[in-house]
Amino acid sequence: MLKNKKFIVTVMIILLICILLILATMFILPYFNKNSQIQNIANTIGQKTEDSESEEELEKDFLNLFSNVNYSDENQEIVSTLYESKQEEENRFGVDVHIPKINFETCQDINDEILETFGRKLLNIRQEATEYTKYNVDYVSYTNDGIISLIIKCTLKEGSNPQRLMIKTYNYYINEERLLTFDEIISSKGLDEQKIQEKINNTIRAKNTNTKELAEQGYNVYVRNTNSNEYQISNIENFYINDNGEVFIIFAYGNKSFTETIDLIKAE
Repeated sequence: MLKNKKFIVTVMIILLICILLILATMFILPYFNKNSQIQNIANTIGQKTEDSESEEELEKDFLNLFSNVNYSDENQEIVSTLYESKQEEENRFGVDVHIPKINFETCQDINDEILETFGRKLLNIRQEATEYTKYNVDYVSYTNDGIISLIIKCTLKEGSNPQRLMIKTYNYYINEERLLTFDEIISSKGLDEQKIQEKINNTIRAKNTNTKELAEQGYNVYVRNTNSNEYQISNIENFYINDNGEVFIIFAYGNKSFTETIDLIKAE
């Protein structure tokens, strides 16, 4: 009889444990899983926010480089102002232009190209503008290990057209008297080309996803073509080395389209 009671008690305890395990599976574990999923989502959002803020800060800092530049304090021995003009003509145009040159005889072709690109537009505005046009040109330069990085920023607003932001860079190696490609720059810095390419691809995809969503909501935003060859390292044209020796890539979509959108990516 005693054995039967012990058996019954044992069975009841086992059943009770089974019931508790079932209840835990049904109610308690989903709670922890849900919290875990929520935390993962929160972490992801937090990470995206931090990345986004970082990119926005980079672009903001870049544009600030051209604010209140004192061209008389620039290194006149290496880069100086070839031509400058500040002029306002009512109902026709307002221009504030500083066109640079690199002060080496071997840079004549570069300087001719700069003058043709930015000076020609200034001349056309003065002679032909029929709608009010605003045209600004500024520049900054850095010299690192014998490499001159010249960055020219241009904004253009013609009549009712959207404003354009255009960027042109030149990276000139003094010792070899020639321009350097982006491949050569990252190789000289010992940077990993594959990692940089992955960073470019990931950044552009993420930004394009955001702009597509905004475009679908009716906002007037620039939608990137993620399949464009311009994002391939071998095709990158605009880049520079700052005063800390850091390398940055610039995708200035206003060079070809009516937009002020740029992407600035640190090569690391």
